[in-house]
Amino acid sequence: MSTLLPEYMSREHVDAMNELLLDDAAVRAACAQLDRPRAMTFHVLDGPGGEDIFWTMLFDTTLQFLLHEQPEADILVTVSWDDMLDATRAARAGAPGAPRLDVRGSAALFTQLLAIMEVGRAVATLDIRLPGDPA
Repeated sequence: MSTLLPEYMSREHVDAMNELLLDDAAVRAACAQLDRPRAMTFHVLDGPGGEDIFWTMLFDTTLQFLLHEQPEADILVTVSWDDMLDATRAARAGAPGAPRLDVRGSAALFTQLLAIMEVGRAVATLDIRLPGDPA
């Protein structure tokens, strides 16, 4: 019997990541380096069904993902859905690849938040199903 993997950035995927991140000591230590709680929102263009979607990362006592826009986010990143999927596929294959990002906000803060996300990636990377993957 096979278990269906959660789909990329679905509610199930985000909930599972958030659970892993919630009490992780390394993620909490990385977030403690921030001067105050921060938020970074990804505005993803042409998502499933052609609709724009939003993902927000909150950096407070830990890192948590939300599936909506944070209007007062410190950093706003705009990226296309296809670029995000291509970069995710490349990462899964162990190949270099980064999506083309339009970043609004402090470059220094963006770099700091990306470093925290890397700590979180080590904790909360899960097997997932990308759109187009066999079920």
